[in-house]
Amino acid sequence: MNQSVPMWQLQICVTAQLARKIQALLNVHASAQKSKNISVVVRSERGALKRLAGALEGIATEWVAVINGCDVLAPTATYLLLKAALEGPTPNVIYGDHGFVSGTTKLPLVHAKPAFSEDLLCSQQYIGDFFAVRAEAIKAIGGVKAEFSSAWAHDLLLRLTQATNAVSQPVMHVPEILHYRRRAKLSATHRREWNEHTVRAVRRHFARQRRRVQTSVCRSDVLRNKWPVPSAQPKVSLIIPTRDGYKILKACVESILQGTSYTNYEILIVDNQSTELQTLRYLRQLSKRHPHIRVLPYAHAFNYSAINNYAVEQCSGSIVGFINNDVEVLNNDWLTELVSHALRPEVGVVGALLLYPDYTVQHGGVVVGMHGVADHAFKGVRLNDKRADPFGMLQSVHNPDAVTAAAMVMRKELFQAAGGFDAQHLVVAFNDVDLCLKLRQRGQRIVFTPHARLIHHESKSRNLDQSSASDQRERYEHAIMKARWGTDRVPKANPLLSAYA
Repeated sequence: MNQSVPMWQLQICVTAQLARKIQALLNVHASAQKSKNISVVVRSERGALKRLAGALEGIATEWVAVINGCDVLAPTATYLLLKAALEGPTPNVIYGDHGFVSGTTKLPLVHAKPAFSEDLLCSQQYIGDFFAVRAEAIKAIGGVKAEFSSAWAHDLLLRLTQATNAVSQPVMHVPEILHYRRRAKLSATHRREWNEHTVRAVRRHFARQRRRVQTSVCRSDVLRNKWPVPSAQPKVSLIIPTRDGYKILKACVESILQGTSYTNYEILIVDNQSTELQTLRYLRQLSKRHPHIRVLPYAHAFNYSAINNYAVEQCSGSIVGFINNDVEVLNNDWLTELVSHALRPEVGVVGALLLYPDYTVQHGGVVVGMHGVADHAFKGVRLNDKRADPFGMLQSVHNPDAVTAAAMVMRKELFQAAGGFDAQHLVVAFNDVDLCLKLRQRGQRIVFTPHARLIHHESKSRNLDQSSASDQRERYEHAIMKARWGTDRVPKANPLLSAYA
């Protein structure tokens, strides 16, 4: 009743027995009694979801949204949904953020959501039950399927987004609170049933796509989808640029050799003019002991982009992995996980979860526009800290703006087709972000997976260069990114996402 615009209708779908009680309740409120926007619709189907499915079949409006009887709409919800529907590309689905209420009190916790991410939707039902959909789109895919019980909305969204992708109509996110939910703690039985229905909905989604993905519950509310890797593993070329730094290089290489279950890979160490005897001795030993390790000399000034571009040309693998010399592997299936996503035709780049030595997050994806150009999401957050990551983004595969090349894997053909790293303008910084944005522009998806974990020994407070030349270079690279991608004009992923701030 308190919507800021009048363009809405409320249909209350109930049984005949409940209809009398609802009507009596409406009669108590004079405004509701007089309103022509509210109607009580009697449905004869047995079960709430079957009544909902029947009601949606007969809907006459262009847009429809389902709201739980215990939830509360924000006063601006209708206005914001209409605004989104009328602006820009025509969407099929519109969703927003939601807050929480207890009694009549609005709680400080907000579920601030990212822009649409299909991988995230396959990992968790982050959109929620309240979203607006074109009525014709619901009818076109066969409506609500009651068989999915508590996961009905998840199944509906997966089918809608699959159809949406097919006709290039976007799923739109409104970064505003559209409604408030009442927090309800599920019993162990209900949680188990919810997980079962959710797993079934996601498995059905992959079956429709004829993809052999293994789906299981990873943690409460979060699924893990294991993508296949052919038994004849594609060869991966891991590129590690280095200059001296014997201890960190050895720790990196040994962790890969001892902690990688994926077998078909080579390591290319690009030696950028090392002078320390210990490092040079170690590099010679590696080449002799391990036939799948090559040391490539690079006798030019440091240029991260040029070094990696050069190494890619020497690779024998169809997949390339860019690895910093100061990382260490934590789980032995890290490379299998990264490769499994890199092989997906729609994926351009895959990035890993990187942790500082104290196991706080160093990289959980990159947000373009943060701090003027781009920065890492969730930096400094402790894993499993529900206050900093209450909705499990760090536990879920999702699609960020970009990922860091400190541990990044992709198909070699895509790297070359995109022109590689920009060695002319982005010598040190943002070359990975620039590459990701080029691939996104070409229609490729960026993937972050928390199921490939590495320690990154980068200091939290380090300042790489303090010379005037490096300051000038840094300002230039910032200017390039702002001019090329408008990074200083990009809104944050979501103004409500404190972890991205």
